[in-house]
Amino acid sequence: MINDILELREIIEQKNHLLRREARLSAPTLRDQELLPQLHQWFTQLCRDGRPIYRRRQFILIALQLYAPAVLAGQRIPKGLRQHIADAAGFSDSTFISHNIDTLFFHYRHYTRFREETDRLHTRLLDRLRQEGHLPPDSRKDA
Repeated sequence: MINDILELREIIEQKNHLLRREARLSAPTLRDQELLPQLHQWFTQLCRDGRPIYRRRQFILIALQLYAPAVLAGQRIPKGLRQHIADAAGFSDSTFISHNIDTLFFHYRHYTRFREETDRLHTRLLDRLRQEGHLPPDSRKDA
């Protein structure tokens, strides 16, 4: 009986730890969706070259990471976010976003150049958000 109790205590402790970690990892960096057009403008300024479909994928991935990171792990897109991203980027069809999340993540995970460029752009956008006062200067999600 004591072993069952001890195992249960350990399981509960691990589960609580995982729930706290999930909450931290899935917390959005940004909440104000009205910033999306500005983000897209900055994004466009940072990458003047490259194939449009490639850049479109990068922007969607970065926007999802900033506003709803859990979406990239299989959760649903928060109501209204898909349309805000589509409007900011000038997409005529917002369903493109939700229909391509798995593809976006596949590219990010398996294509080193895509991942490195996306990470670089993400970092530059975070820096700009800090400079413009939309994020605290010391905000680091990985801390």
